[in-house]
Amino acid sequence: MSDHALLDLEWDALILYMFHHFLKSIRTGRSENILTSMDTIMTLVMVKSDVISSELLSALLDTLEKDNKDVLPIAAKLAEKVMGTCSSKLKPYMVELIQSMPEPKLDLELAMPEQKSNQELGLEVHLEGKLESVP
Repeated sequence: MSDHALLDLEWDALILYMFHHFLKSIRTGRSENILTSMDTIMTLVMVKSDVISSELLSALLDTLEKDNKDVLPIAAKLAEKVMGTCSSKLKPYMVELIQSMPEPKLDLELAMPEQKSNQELGLEVHLEGKLESVP
C-alpha cells in the first residue's frame, strides 16, 4: 500500500481515528521506534495531504492544551514534533481555525521542537483573543 493510498481514497475519518489513537495510546517506556514511527506516519499524512481538516488540526491542538489533564506528556511531545515538522504547511490552517473559533483557546503550548516562537511561525496573539497572520 503506497503512502498515498489512504489519502487517495479520501478516508478522512480513518486518518482522524488513527491520529486520535496514536495520541491516546502512546506511553512512556515504549520503544523509541514506536514514537518515531508514529511521528513519521502522522508527518507523512500532513505533508502529503492536499488539505488539512480542522478536525485533524484540532486533534493536535487539543493535545497541546495546557490544562488538559487527560493528555500524557509523551502525547504532547508527539503532537509538538508533528506540528514542528509541518509548521509551514499548518500555519494557514491554524490561523483559519483559531479565527473561526467563537472563543479562541489561547492557552496552548505551541513550543515547537525547534523552539520557534509564535512570532517566528508567523502567528501573533492579540489581546482580544484573535490570532492573525504576521507578514
